Amino acid sequence: MANEFGDHQYWAIILGGSSGLGLAAARKLAAHGMNLCIVHRDPGVEMEKVNAAFEGLRATGVQVLTFNADVTRADKRAQILDTLQNSMVTENVAPVMGTFQTSNSAGTTTPVTDVFQPNNGVGSTTSVTDAFQPNNGVGSTTPVTDAFQTSNSAGTTTPVTDVFQPNNGTGTTTPVMNALQPSNSAETTTPITGTFQTSNDTGSTTPVTDAFQTINSAGSTTPITGTFQPSNGTESTTPITEALQANAATQTNPMPASSQVGIDPKGEVRCLLHSIARGTLKAMLPETGTALSVDDYRITLDSMAYSLYEWVKDLSDRQLFAADARVLSFTSEGSHRAWKHYGAVSAAKAALEAISRNIALEFAPRGIRANCIQAGTTNTRSLQLIPGSEQLIAWSEARSPFQRLTTPEDVANVVYLLCKDEAAWINGAIIPVDGGAHIC
Repeated sequence: MANEFGDHQYWAIILGGSSGLGLAAARKLAAHGMNLCIVHRDPGVEMEKVNAAFEGLRATGVQVLTFNADVTRADKRAQILDTLQNSMVTENVAPVMGTFQTSNSAGTTTPVTDVFQPNNGVGSTTSVTDAFQPNNGVGSTTPVTDAFQTSNSAGTTTPVTDVFQPNNGTGTTTPVMNALQPSNSAETTTPITGTFQTSNDTGSTTPVTDAFQTINSAGSTTPITGTFQPSNGTESTTPITEALQANAATQTNPMPASSQVGIDPKGEVRCLLHSIARGTLKAMLPETGTALSVDDYRITLDSMAYSLYEWVKDLSDRQLFAADARVLSFTSEGSHRAWKHYGAVSAAKAALEAISRNIALEFAPRGIRANCIQAGTTNTRSLQLIPGSEQLIAWSEARSPFQRLTTPEDVANVVYLLCKDEAAWINGAIIPVDGGAHIC
């Protein structure tokens, strides 16, 4: 089976992924290489069965994070997203935290964690602590402590303490206090304010203000705002603006939105799947027991509708979504049909569809597509909790053109299809997945 999602290091966050439609979707996505972050709410007596299902997901070779937590709690959501963000970074070759990344001569990328670690011409790396350490002409490195130290054409080095003192073409040095003014072979100088400057092979200098500008052997320069970057083996440079960007072999490429917060572009949330089934099934006028209350409505809508917007908003604000992300939610015919005991859930499903439509509209500029999947009657634990579910099952089978119920795998297949590149133009839809039962 093609590892189509694993090739991109995509992640799916599944809210309610320990059973039913959510678990079936997790299995389908994992089979195609999608890493999983599953948030569920299960009692201790269920955890042996739940954990066995999660181990089955891990056996496919994808990364699986699981959290037994309330999806409506803002503090839990923040903790989960912090953990996910760190996992998306550290599971790659090397982590990137709030900094940038460059390409080496082989065209691969090297992530950085709070420091910069470039590849030299022989493929080795040079660590840096609180400073920048370039490679000199002979492939060796020069350590730096709180300052910069470069090699001259003779392969020697010049120490620097709180200032920068490079060697010019004549082998002499020029002291610098609060600024750098190196001499080139033509004995001209260029002042610099608050930063440093290097000379290229042509012997000219380039002024820099509040930034670092490297000149490559081709004589071109690349300004950088908020950070710095050296040239790779192809002699091209890549600008960085307070973010992360990797060089291609001979050209620069735009960054996806998530990389602007320092995340490896290969670790992104492709899909947020909302599969929460936590609501009250009280009747408005019960023959016995407690009647449906306004508080019951609030609890049900918080879990089954409003939580979708909260997760989308937080993921978007953290810039964790892929540039082409999918927000999917499970709805039902109950959003527009009246069933006894289904009043609170019906209201939540209607609200969920409305929220999804507005996400499709208002988050489109951020590359997010939002759709609802209207699953047919599926014999899950949630269905079995509805009073009179036996009659609902019999009625659903009889009206189906195929004379059967919808299965969790039927729905999971559509989740997978909507996560594919080819589904990018599907947005703001409510998609029936019921074998045609909705037309009967």
